Amino acid sequence: MASCARPQLVLLLALLLPGARSLPTSDLFPYGITQDQSLTKENDVSSAEVQLSHPITFYGTEYSTLYVNDNGLVSFLTEVPSFFSAEFPLSYPLIAPLYCDVDTRGTGRVFYRETQEESLLLRFTALVSSQYAAASFRARSLFVATWDAVGYYERKIDKVNTFQLVIGSDERDAYALLLYPEGGIQWIQADGKVPSLPDAKAQAGFMSGDNTRYTLLRGSGTDHVVNLDKMGNTGVPGQWLFRISGQDGAEPDSAGRAGSDGGGTCASARVPCPPSSVCVDYEAGFCCRCDRGSFGNGKNCIKDGAAQRVNGKLTGMVNELPIGAEVDFHSYVVTGDGRSYTALSRVAPTSLASDLRALLTLADVVGWLFALPQGTDAVNGFTLTGGEFNRTAEVRFKQTGHQVTIHEHYLGVDVFNMMKVNVEVRGSLPTISQGSKVTVDDYSQDFDHVSPGVVKAHLSNRFSLEGSSLPIEYTVDQTIVFSECPHAPVGKKGLQRVQVGRNFIDLDTKDGIVRYAQTTKVSPVDGDHPCQGIQCGAHSSCVADGTGHRCQCNVGYETLHGRGQLPICVDVNECTSGQHNCHVHAECMNLEGSFACRCRPGYNGDGVNCQGEPTCASLRCDPEAECVQPSPDQAPQCRCPAGFTGDGSRCVPSATDCRQSPLMCDVNAQCEYNARTRSYGCRCRSGFRGDGAFCAEQSCLEADDCHPDAHCVYDRQVDAYFCACDPGFSGDGYVCYPQGRRPGCEVLHDCHPRAQCVLNVTSGQHQCRCVAGYRGDGYQCVQGPVDGDCSRCAPTGGACVRDADGRPMCRCVEGYEGDGYNCRPLDECSTLDNCDPHAQCLFDGRRYRCQCNDGYSGDGKVCEPRHDASHTGTPCNLVNRCGASAQCVYDPVSRAHRCVCDPGTQGDGYRCLPAASCFDDPSLCARNADCVRQPGGGSPVCQCQPGFTGDGRACAPAPRDQGGYLLFGQGMSILQMPLAPTKGNPGKLLLMEQHQTVVGLASDCADGHIYWTDAASGTIRRAFSNGSFPETFRSGLRSPEGIAVDWASRNIFWTDSLDDTVEVASLDGAYHHVIVHDGLVNPRGIAVHPALGKVYWTDWDRSRPRIEACHMDGTGRSVLVEGDGLELPNMLALDLEHNDLCWTDAGRRTVECVNLSGGGRRTVYTPAQYPFGLALAAGKVFWTDWAIPFIHTVDRNGGTAEPLKLPLGGNGKLYGITAVAGHCPQLTNACSHQNGGCRHLCLPSGQWGRTCHCGGNSTACNEVNA
Repeated sequence: MASCARPQLVLLLALLLPGARSLPTSDLFPYGITQDQSLTKENDVSSAEVQLSHPITFYGTEYSTLYVNDNGLVSFLTEVPSFFSAEFPLSYPLIAPLYCDVDTRGTGRVFYRETQEESLLLRFTALVSSQYAAASFRARSLFVATWDAVGYYERKIDKVNTFQLVIGSDERDAYALLLYPEGGIQWIQADGKVPSLPDAKAQAGFMSGDNTRYTLLRGSGTDHVVNLDKMGNTGVPGQWLFRISGQDGAEPDSAGRAGSDGGGTCASARVPCPPSSVCVDYEAGFCCRCDRGSFGNGKNCIKDGAAQRVNGKLTGMVNELPIGAEVDFHSYVVTGDGRSYTALSRVAPTSLASDLRALLTLADVVGWLFALPQGTDAVNGFTLTGGEFNRTAEVRFKQTGHQVTIHEHYLGVDVFNMMKVNVEVRGSLPTISQGSKVTVDDYSQDFDHVSPGVVKAHLSNRFSLEGSSLPIEYTVDQTIVFSECPHAPVGKKGLQRVQVGRNFIDLDTKDGIVRYAQTTKVSPVDGDHPCQGIQCGAHSSCVADGTGHRCQCNVGYETLHGRGQLPICVDVNECTSGQHNCHVHAECMNLEGSFACRCRPGYNGDGVNCQGEPTCASLRCDPEAECVQPSPDQAPQCRCPAGFTGDGSRCVPSATDCRQSPLMCDVNAQCEYNARTRSYGCRCRSGFRGDGAFCAEQSCLEADDCHPDAHCVYDRQVDAYFCACDPGFSGDGYVCYPQGRRPGCEVLHDCHPRAQCVLNVTSGQHQCRCVAGYRGDGYQCVQGPVDGDCSRCAPTGGACVRDADGRPMCRCVEGYEGDGYNCRPLDECSTLDNCDPHAQCLFDGRRYRCQCNDGYSGDGKVCEPRHDASHTGTPCNLVNRCGASAQCVYDPVSRAHRCVCDPGTQGDGYRCLPAASCFDDPSLCARNADCVRQPGGGSPVCQCQPGFTGDGRACAPAPRDQGGYLLFGQGMSILQMPLAPTKGNPGKLLLMEQHQTVVGLASDCADGHIYWTDAASGTIRRAFSNGSFPETFRSGLRSPEGIAVDWASRNIFWTDSLDDTVEVASLDGAYHHVIVHDGLVNPRGIAVHPALGKVYWTDWDRSRPRIEACHMDGTGRSVLVEGDGLELPNMLALDLEHNDLCWTDAGRRTVECVNLSGGGRRTVYTPAQYPFGLALAAGKVFWTDWAIPFIHTVDRNGGTAEPLKLPLGGNGKLYGITAVAGHCPQLTNACSHQNGGCRHLCLPSGQWGRTCHCGGNSTACNEVNA
């Protein structure tokens, strides 16, 4: 098996000796409960970090620790407990003897140990010596991991797998031995944790973690992987050995020396065919044939009638316009009907997409592959090739002189039973107007099997343009090359005719999508072959052309001129004609019938891809690493120093000292000295249990850790035990204090991380005080001028005053608001738009104030109807003046609508109070709730105490998430990163799900969930903050992008860029409503302000980009920012502390902010490359960039940006990012308490108004605006 310098599946010629016996289980290295450690019998678990007595060198990097993971792999650097249904390689250094979704809860165990047992060392050393003649290896230590009779998800035990990995090391070289006993592999695919997505088939191999150096065992990811116990590379079936310490995976000297597949007979071959095929003997050897009920070439088989997908990329150059790598090629085939749907997506510019409609031949090859056979002798392309072939097509437009060359590489079926393809198109196409409709009549095409492994075809066809009487004619000459079994009888050359009908070609100008559809049938051509007896000239072949024939130049040759019917074929100089695909830093060398690419001096690669030879200046070494060049002929490399382990780009301390590597400990653990072990280790905090590396919340019944003035109580409503302070005391149960006597920070420990708890000598009480370089009240501290420095007070509205300790400080004077360093006029409403719906924002000569309308009284922020005869004038169904806890209902007695208080309240319908106020009856509130008055003088309500969540009548302990970190999406992954990552705590992979594209991210600070939009599947998904229990929150969406959570009203908002909507749903998932559906073109980013009851979004409409806002019920819509250079606004983030709205603009390459009135626009940072996601936290701005694989951060006031290196675990572009706080900001709105009195959706309509909505378009719930 050759190594993979580039991603490719290495086909291994197994050494299958006819007389070799299979490996019995007794020949595995000894293992079991008496001598090994074992993983807990759970699903998706990993071992603690295993410290090795002798390091293992893997892909040139020395590792002193490793992890055993239950899903069939051993990893370095980090554990990989979760099963990712993804195709290899993964972005981790690991060895996978059999990667699949193992579940030992039903049956089986995973054992592991390091051993220096002499007999085992000698056995391993002898095996290496017998297979590697030049090796001077003597094993000093072995690491043995065994998966013994393990079941599969979910707790399935009907089939079990047994296999073993043994790693031998002499500290210089290392070898991996993979053992599969006879019958050891009984299942290769679990049912899948996500029912709509299939699990990847089991995969085996090892990889460096850089996605370029990896090796896969034969059959990995296919049905053939079940036969690993019957294959091998050492002469013993089921035994595979590799040297893993070099830059590639070196096989034994004897590997591959046995005869090629297919020799001998079915009886003598140990593994003649995959499980889905049958073996057929011929005179010269055997071939594989797909079993009944399936079709294919015997190596790749598809079930009859099963839908098939083809996915890949389209690249190249057409009409001097480059086709970027972002263009996707997709096909969906209904094989039972022979109907195929092919699409090219994300083509730009639109003019190029319009011209590509002329290349119907891109869909033709898919039609040939899955054409519906008509008769027993009919053969489609998949039956010939199994989906693995190379195709070259020359498309010529004789009327216009345009010509295109197409090179396609079909890679066969992947681990998900989907086909893969890479397509390259180069040349020129006739221009097709975007408004013209393209039509193609039914046609047929003959595919000629001219020789073993070669099919040729010629097509003369035309298509019509709407409004034009002149059709456009074109020809297609194509050659398909593939591998086929050489032992089957040749017979006569096969000529198959493909009938193509029901053609459809479409262009989506909005999204740059080209669509083709066709129905194909294939049947054999009767009679003599048109080429029978025909001799063509040199470098040409005879192909059928309808009922006649033609001599066609072979690939790499072109017609110079013809004498009669015989063309003269001369070599094409691809280097001068522009038909090559060599890299810009490569030389093109013309060859007879072909060409070759070679990287220029100073560059490395295969000629198609060339990279500059690395230098120490270009390498990104870890700060602890050094750059070394072993010899002049070797490239420089990053190397970790003594005491550290890693690949050089990342180095971590070798010792398991949690002081050096804080990431070792769970977020709910702390690093402490253990006197028994005389070392530092992780220990779970009070209220949690575990080994320190993982801590789970422990109920107070087990921990017995309640405050002396509290008791552990059981709450039936939430089915949980928690600490509750005794009557007369307040607190979270862990800290209790007499009511009305809140202790200081020396007891509560609630200061900001950038603050200290100090004694105030004047008051005699402790208080929080920001440290030097930070300012604030001690509970919130931001970077800025030091308190006591009055030199930078705001020139207008600012003044220097003294605090309680007599220290000078800046403070805004009456009529202004701010922090003293920046003060602005205190306009109650002109900026915040926070007046009651029945009030106006008016200037009183000094400032703007909210003033109630006629017929209402109050302070302007809360207005209530005056109790006079005006209420009896207009019925409430025409002018709704009902109170917040009332409804407008029809009264059959008075035959009119009137306001009626909700159940549990009393009043006249205009002012409704609880029938029994919690001030009068404290028992109405939960044990861990307080009775408080609402801002603005509203009715008293029950409100959960800090540390608890609920509606005040039922309060449960809030999830303990310390917060203070970032979450961001990268391809299929969600990753977690500290706000200030370090080499010891760089972050980690939180979760990864196959096929998803994480675009938007949001967190719910109240209940500890995270939410994200998946544009690939059109869903919104959620999980707990630790990544566990992912589930679909909402499905059936078209293209959800931005997402935001209003924790106060318990609602979630999102944008959909295909439906062009802004939508909302309750967080319990019960109700949904579209709040904005008109006038949107490309909505993307979204943010919410709970206290103002407002939602903000971006619309990157190229003709009119803008940022808009409205109330959360969809009313009061306005444009906040447009024009003035706004180009491609992406994501939004709100600074709740300063009431600023910030966004990324990929067109202007900026990060910008504006205040909530639309004024004070400022650029925080430029130039970014392609900024996308945005988050604000701790006085800093964080953003992702599509062009640069780093998180970037800068101070909220601007300055120099700092790149933050990503943790391991992600692939692809960076999308959304969000900051997770440790607790919810103390903000409320009209829907915060008891759902605002609404039965269904409660949507804030400004600061203190709200709208009750039924959800959807229903009106049956009889709720009205209030």
